[in-house]
Formats: sequence, C-alpha cells, structure tokens
Amino acid sequence: MPVEVINNLPPPWPEGVLVSVYNANQEENPPMRFAGEDYAFPPETFESIKPEAAWFLFGAETRLREGYGTKMVIDPEARQRAYLRLGCTDAKGKAWLNNFRLKLVKLGKRGSRENWGKLPALCEL
Repeated sequence: MPVEVINNLPPPWPEGVLVSVYNANQEENPPMRFAGEDYAFPPETFESIKPEAAWFLFGAETRLREGYGTKMVIDPEARQRAYLRLGCTDAKGKAWLNNFRLKLVKLGKRGSRENWGKLPALCEL
C-alpha cells in the first residue's frame, strides 16, 4: 500500500522584507535575544528586524498563504510563547509587549522616530 506524504510545513520566510518595530514604551528594556543576537529596542525609536526574529520575539507571522510577504498577523500561539519567553505573564508585562508597533516594510527601510509614521507599510499591526 503506498504512503502519501503531506507537506504541512509553513512556507519559507519571505525575502525582500523586514519588520519595522516601534517601541512606544517610555522605559528602557533589556535587549531581547534571538538566534544568538541581541535586539535592542530603545524607547520611542524603531528598528527593522528579519521576519523570523519578529515571529520569535513578537509572534508576528509573515508566512501567510494568502498575501505571502505582503501581509502580517499576530499568531496567538506564537504570541503566547513570546509572552512566556520574555517573562510577560502578568497584565503589566502583556501591556508592555503589546505596546510595540509592527510594520512590514520593504528591505532597507530604516530611519528616525519622526519618519517611522511615514514609512510605506505593506502591512501594519
């Protein structure tokens, strides 16, 4: 009897895009860590990170079958794991993590706090 192999893996991470993360919190936070790298998000500034780092740190999924590489959603399970990894288990911690704003942008978009609002976003959370 033949065996049918079903591929239920998500598509690969999209190329040519970054997730721009704006930290709307007022207080300093320790660097977040992903894949051996520290990611610092100073208050009221933004940094652009790879989609896989955004998924690990914030639960932002960019590998959607519809809108691949142009849309982004918060995956509830990945977000819950991010809360646990970062120690955001109480209401204050969850509010802190939820205060980060995310935009899916084309590769190479960086800048200052003033022009974060002007970044052309493919998708925004």
